[in-house]
Amino acid sequence: MATGGTDGHVRLWEFPTLKKKLDVKAHTKEVDDLHISPNEKWVASISKDGRLVIWSSETGKKVRELTWAVPEGVKYLYKRCRFALLEEDVHKSRLFSITNPVGRLGKHKAYLQLWDPHEGSLKKMAPCSESLSALAVSDNGKFVAVGTMFSGSVSIYIAFSL
Repeated sequence: MATGGTDGHVRLWEFPTLKKKLDVKAHTKEVDDLHISPNEKWVASISKDGRLVIWSSETGKKVRELTWAVPEGVKYLYKRCRFALLEEDVHKSRLFSITNPVGRLGKHKAYLQLWDPHEGSLKKMAPCSESLSALAVSDNGKFVAVGTMFSGSVSIYIAFSL
């Protein structure tokens, strides 16, 4: 089990004993979201410090930080992250994230992003005209859904192509 704190720490716990396994000073601000990879070797965490980081669930060491070329120099914050199975290789996974521009959304888009967490590379992005608040991936990893913050609409994408 993994938890993220207002102190920026990511903590891993043995379940069901709830004995603390790892305590990682992962971020400088509170952790907004985290997710454990399907093979349970990685934990991805997102924080108000604007970072998306993948950690080793065995050692607590940083595996990689995921970054992208932000459009027009606008500040973006990651909101959610979810790992998904890769249909063609059960030993690998994808990572999805949603990110919103800070400030007015009007001329800047929010994005659903598809990452290769093994390489640390951004593979695809789908622009959204409204701020995103929710992210879900189907159990089989074939579909990803996003929910919007204001209208409450939901969009469903094919995972590999967005």
